Amino acid sequence: MNLKGVRWLYGELPDLVRQGVVSADAAEALRGHYGPVEEGRWRQIAVTISGVLGALLIGFGIIFVLAYNWSALSRSVRTVLSLVPLLMGQGVAGWVLWQSKPAAAWREGAAAFLMLALVASIALIQQTYHVASDFDALLLPGLVLGLPVIYLLGSSVAAILYLVGVLAWAGAADFEGTAALSVWLLAIPVAPHVWLAAREDRYALRPVFLMWAVALWAWVALGFVVIHVDDVIPIVGYPAMFAVIGLAGGLWFARGASLWRRPFETVGAAGVAVSAYVLTFRDVWDDLAYSGGGMAAALKDDPAAALVVAALVLASLALAGVCLWRRRPWRLMLGAAPGLAVLGAAVFYATQSASAPAWMFNAYVLALAAAALVTGFRQRRLALTNLGVLLVAMLIVARFFDSEMGFLVKGIACIAAGAGFLATNLVVHRLRRRALP
Repeated sequence: MNLKGVRWLYGELPDLVRQGVVSADAAEALRGHYGPVEEGRWRQIAVTISGVLGALLIGFGIIFVLAYNWSALSRSVRTVLSLVPLLMGQGVAGWVLWQSKPAAAWREGAAAFLMLALVASIALIQQTYHVASDFDALLLPGLVLGLPVIYLLGSSVAAILYLVGVLAWAGAADFEGTAALSVWLLAIPVAPHVWLAAREDRYALRPVFLMWAVALWAWVALGFVVIHVDDVIPIVGYPAMFAVIGLAGGLWFARGASLWRRPFETVGAAGVAVSAYVLTFRDVWDDLAYSGGGMAAALKDDPAAALVVAALVLASLALAGVCLWRRRPWRLMLGAAPGLAVLGAAVFYATQSASAPAWMFNAYVLALAAAALVTGFRQRRLALTNLGVLLVAMLIVARFFDSEMGFLVKGIACIAAGAGFLATNLVVHRLRRRALP
């Protein structure tokens, strides 16, 4: 039973005992079976967020104070002041480590402050002695030296700051080709922390926040690999990556009580749906005609990006095979996206026509919507049912605006889509009410 169900049951137990429906011993046994309700969890989250924000604001404040009349100070004074944030961060972190059981707010706040202080102090030293002037060269040493902070303090906030810093460094460096793979290589040291955080309870709040950050980070990080590529690689790469994320989440993180508790599955399914919807437009496929080659040319022009995408496609196929072996065939809908993208590209290069691959993805989006609707009705999950209706509505609206039909027909289509939303919500709401005891 999920948390809402336990709360509902605990609220009903006093009346049930008073009316003689269940005995006091049975009520106590139920409380012992389901355990205490985590009433204070959101309070703990608020305290932790407040601590982290406070630490970050103090850190930025110190940097701004040091920046005041910075150029007027002597080099020796600037060197001493550059070390002040680092020494303060180390002092707070040392005090937290000295505590036997430090509060999460202190641990996360101290780690966030120390990570920021490391980057700031190293950047100030480099700027003072003109070691480096580019932002990416100033940022990278602080990020690498901040890695031990993640494990010394067991801080997921520090891990997220590190991943964000890697993206900032990659954006400032503006590299392409093989060098773009360094974004993914720099993220590997965070993987053990993610595993440690999820080892005891992968559905607890801390690992859930961390996995949301990892899933969204992968979305952006793939862009640094394919952003300079103007051919089939992005068309195949994004569906493949989202399929891998969604299938992995469906296999190992599928018991969460809500979509929030299943970040990989949620991000993966949403990403596959968005990627497939984009590929229903013929203009996207027409752009391949100007890329100057097919799949072999893509491998020759940018082998690093091509190898990354090929690895993602193979991984999606392997995960789809695992889903089939575990008798979860409906999850194969996500695994079909990268294969369909490869097939669509092959059809386009063979026929030089965008109509066939575009209509292939129109049919795929409809199949995704049907799967979401059927699963949502069977499991009485309103969010999944709404996703199915939303996909159908988006597809109808997009195709009507692509066509030359009049405003009356388009208006009727929008009204029908809205009515479908309302009717679906009403049906699912009634099904859920009937399921309540």
